[in-house]
Amino acid sequence: MEIFADAVANPAAISTQTALSIFDRLDPIEIEAMFGPWKGSGFPTHDPLDGALEAYHWHGKQFESAEQVHPLVFETGRGGTICVNPL
Repeated sequence: MEIFADAVANPAAISTQTALSIFDRLDPIEIEAMFGPWKGSGFPTHDPLDGALEAYHWHGKQFESAEQVHPLVFETGRGGTICVNPL
């Protein structure tokens, strides 16, 4: 987990390959620990779309159950959030 915290704290972008390697080394968790709202943050990797979600006020994700997830939750102009279907 320390390598993840270090990568997030480092303002310089890392490669996509390095980012995937960091995520692959994280410990697994029980699915129930995922339930509820999650506040997201950017993880710069020099991808052309870096910052695109944040530019549109991306908030994070919402895990309702093991089978129902809202992968795109955005902040509204009125202080709330809205779930967007990516399909």
